[in-house]
Amino acid sequence: MPACTLPAAVKEQKSLLESLLQRHGVILFRGFDSTATAADFNDVVEAFGYEDLPYVGGPAPRTKVVGHVFTANDSPPHRKIHFHHEMAHLPTYPRKLFFFCEEEAASCDNWAAKLNTKLEWAENGMKMIVGPVPGIKWDETRPGLKIWFNSMVVAYTAEGGDRNDPKKTAKGDILMIDNLAVLHSRKPFTPPRRILAALCI
Repeated sequence: MPACTLPAAVKEQKSLLESLLQRHGVILFRGFDSTATAADFNDVVEAFGYEDLPYVGGPAPRTKVVGHVFTANDSPPHRKIHFHHEMAHLPTYPRKLFFFCEEEAASCDNWAAKLNTKLEWAENGMKMIVGPVPGIKWDETRPGLKIWFNSMVVAYTAEGGDRNDPKKTAKGDILMIDNLAVLHSRKPFTPPRRILAALCI
């Protein structure tokens, strides 16, 4: 009997996985032989059946890889990325984030459409104007719960805190995050390292 692949397991257990995500905010998929490449990662994301969210209006430099997948952040490895909710400054933001470790770092690293925007042309380029966007939102999946969902900490202090528990990512790891419940970040790292991402509504 052939081994069950992660995409097949996701399709079969999607309701259970969604309930675990709502309870814990994060799910780590580790040790699956069927997740070795960007295409494998894309298959896992597609197995959930969520709507893809194009990366438009975010500040991170990213490169499209395949399907729903692009690089998580092309900033230099010495640059720290502070804790944040993905695209919290925009009216349309992802509900689910997926990160995939295609190549692990030599040193420890951690993770934890219609945009309603205005474009303004300047002499040396284009400026996108967004806002105002409320800093507190209602989470429809958790009735009656208000959540702090914005990037004010990063925008005004460039600090996100260090009260996280750094985990070494392993090749093939997939991290699924509830973007409304959990912030994520990146510490400086020693190359090589390649983390891929996918955003879903």
